Amino acid sequence: MEYLRTFFLQLKSLSLIEKIGAVVLVAVIVRSLLPLTTTGFPATHDGEGHIARIANYAAAVRQGHIPPRIAPTFWNGYGYPIFNFHYPFLSIVGTPLVLAGIHPELSLKFWVVVGWLALWSGTFLYTQKITASRAAALLGTLIAALNPYFYSLVYVRGSYGELFATAAAIWLLFFIEQRAAHAPKATKNDAELPPIKLQLGVILTSAVVLLAHNIYAVLLFPCSFLYAFIRRKTIGSLTVVLEFIVGFGLAAFFWIPALLEKKYVRFDEQFSQFYLDHFVEFKQLFSSSVTFGTSVAGGGDTMSLGIGLAGLSVLVAAALYWACIKLAILQKKSFVKVSAHSSQKAIFIVGVLAVVSIFVMLPVSLFLWKVLFILPYFQFPWRFLGPLSIVLAVLAAVLWNTKNKMLQYVMVGGIVLNLFFFVSWYWPSYNHFAPEYYLNYFQTATIYDEFRPKTFTVEPGTLSPGQPQLQGTGSIHDVKWRGTYRTYTVSATEPVTVVEPTMYFPGWKVWANNAEVPVLSESDAAGENLYKGQVVYQLPVGEWQISSKMTQHTPARLIGNTLTMISILVALFVLAQHLWPIFTKKSSF
Repeated sequence: MEYLRTFFLQLKSLSLIEKIGAVVLVAVIVRSLLPLTTTGFPATHDGEGHIARIANYAAAVRQGHIPPRIAPTFWNGYGYPIFNFHYPFLSIVGTPLVLAGIHPELSLKFWVVVGWLALWSGTFLYTQKITASRAAALLGTLIAALNPYFYSLVYVRGSYGELFATAAAIWLLFFIEQRAAHAPKATKNDAELPPIKLQLGVILTSAVVLLAHNIYAVLLFPCSFLYAFIRRKTIGSLTVVLEFIVGFGLAAFFWIPALLEKKYVRFDEQFSQFYLDHFVEFKQLFSSSVTFGTSVAGGGDTMSLGIGLAGLSVLVAAALYWACIKLAILQKKSFVKVSAHSSQKAIFIVGVLAVVSIFVMLPVSLFLWKVLFILPYFQFPWRFLGPLSIVLAVLAAVLWNTKNKMLQYVMVGGIVLNLFFFVSWYWPSYNHFAPEYYLNYFQTATIYDEFRPKTFTVEPGTLSPGQPQLQGTGSIHDVKWRGTYRTYTVSATEPVTVVEPTMYFPGWKVWANNAEVPVLSESDAAGENLYKGQVVYQLPVGEWQISSKMTQHTPARLIGNTLTMISILVALFVLAQHLWPIFTKKSSF
């Protein structure tokens, strides 16, 4: 009851502009989430694949394959090592719901709602933290909510990992600021500092950034670390390093194998020049509409690639701010006392980030994409619209906080104009399938089959027979076949070769009568070519109890899994540090 009383007291204390902003924001949020209340799942570019990945992740866990590396039913039952490389966060959090009997579509819907609410709430809390103004925070959040990119991401593209990575990043910044606000200032003598106490929020959100989306993680994780390190005057540099190390450790089970085992798949071959056809023309940034479509070469894209009039108004306000600052200095006049120094610095930094984000999306930045080896991995230059949307929200908040009426009117005007387009944003169509459709999904859930092993040459569309094939005289019986493991008996009256119709990937192991048998696909290049990259092994004459399984037995996975286990223990210890004072306080009564 006390929390409710505090909440209603805060509502009563809102100014008129804050009440209007809150009402508009709630209306925008409700309209944005409303399409998710319909039966079925929005038909998007990647949505069906996400649902299938969650279902197959759950199937792998049910089979005891933890953490999952392959999708058991993908590629027509041959299995597909997508989970070794494709961001797993949504699959991890969606799996418990599927295992509990929830429809995979509902599982993904639930988490999309959570991710979107996390993005909006994180934007509000962070901007309020850095501006100490509810009105500025409401404006910033409204700018983010009206940005066409995330609406298009949810209802057109279906790239929900970007949503979670951005939401986790904004919460990570909030936790960094929260620690900075409460931590004692560092001194030159480290011995004078209090004992290090890691913050669980920084650890967990940094891990989510890494697990939510591979490409965004490459940008957001190091930038967040740099941001935290800049704040080391109040946080302590050692604390920052340790928190991010533990955060990376929680994601190490995924990232270390993904990086070290990428050489076995075709990923680099598929995307080395992909970005060339997906730059944004400058005029496209002005769009406030959301339509269903695709990204194509040139300016003929039929999907939305704009920042909206609300976002454009923020850039206009920033330009006016600097023009007025310069004019005030030249004429030696006051522009809100030539603006506070801290505001100038913040607006300059965030403004530069906005300009850089826009620049790398335009064709004029082609030379950078050719020089910086990391950029081609972003695949689509317009992917920087995601980080740009948050940068614009922060820029709007700090501009509002200058208290300059002209700047405030410009941004409010942009929001009002954007609302006229917002009400007509694309309403999705829907697909609905039985859970079995996703649990037995035979496609790859990737557009270009980029995680296909280089040695696998079975033609796409070939259906796996789902049982081992024998070459030589003998028989196979008592077959128990699962996507990640299988057992059966081989009776060989002469030396035989056994071919398991399974996509070979490092980690597949075979045991005959409890003794490991060499896998030809692993040890013999000729065997790989002859058997099209399937799991193949040979047996002498005899009766053999066979067990084959996708294991974690590769150096990269053993290292990654070990680091994650250690980091989980550290995170639990940090949690205990936070909870212990609460329990001891209660026990004193």
